[in-house]
Parts: sequence; C-alpha cells; structure tokens
Amino acid sequence: MVILYESSLTHGSASVVAFVDGFANLVHQGSYGKDYLPNFVTGDFDSITPETLAFYQSQESVSVIHTPDENETDFTKCLRIVNTFIEEKQVQLESIIAAHISGGRLDHELSLIHTLFLAPRITTVPVYLVSDFCVSLLLYKGETIVNANTGYEGGHVGIIPIGKPSTVTTSGLQWNVYDEVLSFETTVSTCNRIREPMFTVTCDEPVLLTMEYKLPDNTT
Repeated sequence: MVILYESSLTHGSASVVAFVDGFANLVHQGSYGKDYLPNFVTGDFDSITPETLAFYQSQESVSVIHTPDENETDFTKCLRIVNTFIEEKQVQLESIIAAHISGGRLDHELSLIHTLFLAPRITTVPVYLVSDFCVSLLLYKGETIVNANTGYEGGHVGIIPIGKPSTVTTSGLQWNVYDEVLSFETTVSTCNRIREPMFTVTCDEPVLLTMEYKLPDNTT
C-alpha cells in the first residue's frame, strides 16, 4: 500500500508519501524505483525484502519506521505515524489516498475497511481507499452529494452498511432507495449504477460507498 497525503495520485503533487511494508518492494523493483522516494516506509516488515529495506534505510530523505505491534494493521499504524507528522509540520491537506493492489484476500480487504472506520479517531482529513478499479470511502450521518461527472466514473456504485443498520435515501442512481434500512440481515445496495451527474446519499449511520473508476484512454 502507498498512502498519498493530498488530492492526487501522483508523487509530484502529493505533500507526503508513505510506503507500507511490501508495497516498497513493488516500487523499488520497478524501473523507476530508485528515483521515486517516499517520506516514510513503515510496517511490521514481514513482507519487505532485506534488499529493499536496506535501500530505503540508506536514503537520508526517507524515514524507515518499524511498527511491530500486531494489535493494529500496518495501514492503521502508518496512518497514525504520518498524521502525527503532518500535525507537527502543520501541513494542510485535502485528502488522504491509500492506494493498494488487491491481492485476492478478503480478510485483507476487510482490514482496510476497518481502518476507514478507525480513521476519524486518528485524523480529521478524509480518507479514500483506491484499488485497481474502485474508490471506497465512508459516508457519515446526513446527506452527501457526490460529483459523478469527472470523467473517471466507471458507472457502478455500492452503498454498503458495514457497521450498524442504516436508514438510507438516495437520488441520482438507477435503483434508488427511500428511507430503507440497509443491513447485512436485510438489504444492501450493490451493483447499482450512476444515472445523474450528481447523486446523493442520506444515511443515519455510516455506510461504505464504493465507486468504480476508469482511467482516461490515452491511446488517441
């Protein structure tokens, strides 16, 4: 996982960049690895290779922090470390983007969502999970208006009551719900589709919003 503290997925416009454990291997072993340095490398280091770890430890600009505590995930621990840094440095951020590669393990995916629930206790900055084809975030009590006209939308959305049952009303989707209680014991809204440039979700308990995205076609 790479955590980008800003509103872009490019290192050049991210204020703070952190690699979490094994993600550092992917970057270091890539063709641009030695030129792409994060601010932090953190984790329990059960996945990072000795060669990769030694490389980042040799870089003066990179803070390598071992977090062996197994009571929290590497993602949660990294969030705490870098949030302390941005508070001390008084860095103003729009968002925290946690980009990860889906490894096919459901337990790992659920642990990332668990950190989304913990995030408001750690930072006041909105946290987004970005995987290969999906952006996920928590929507809190009240109405949320989502701009669905950026050109990156893939069409599909999900509104999932991961925690408590939530009474939800939506507009701008193909299958809207009206004051419907969503829960895993009753109904969830998955494989829904965007139908308007803006859509709204109103809930009385937090729900997970998932949105499919697509990258622009640069072949033309």
